Amino acid sequence: MFPDQGVQDYTQQEAETLAGADPDAFTRDLFNSIASGNYPSWTVYAQTVELKDVASFPVNIFDPTRRWPTDAAPLRRFAKITLNENVQDAFGEIEQASFSPAAIVPGWDVSADPSKSPRIHNSFELGADFFFLFFFFSPNSPSSPSFHLRLSRAVSTHHQFPSAQSQQATL
Repeated sequence: MFPDQGVQDYTQQEAETLAGADPDAFTRDLFNSIASGNYPSWTVYAQTVELKDVASFPVNIFDPTRRWPTDAAPLRRFAKITLNENVQDAFGEIEQASFSPAAIVPGWDVSADPSKSPRIHNSFELGADFFFLFFFFSPNSPSSPSFHLRLSRAVSTHHQFPSAQSQQATL
């Protein structure tokens, strides 16, 4: 990922001074930029290699400490990420967000990288049913009612209760 708005570097001294004087400076800058319509974005690239070329590739493709040379595997642009909305409910929109590396885009395949395979097959923090929990209570789900249940407690696979916020909205 490369930021479309460029990169600004700080010296070690500048970074330490800013972190000590105002540790929330970058978070506030991001929030204010989005609020003012100056949406930050990143262009996302990937490098791919054909299976037949793996044996002769200049570096071990499964070594996470090595960068792939761009002449052997050029960067391919495939996405743009734009932050165009600030969070309204930090707990519901950030703290409860869960992403699984096992959610594979159709047509793609799972990497044989040994450092990634344990993450693909385990959802130990959220439990085996976490896909079910969040899919059916998503505000973007086509079967979602006009107000959705927003979990505001520890995730349980047995009982789902509306949060205090949802209960207040229905009074």
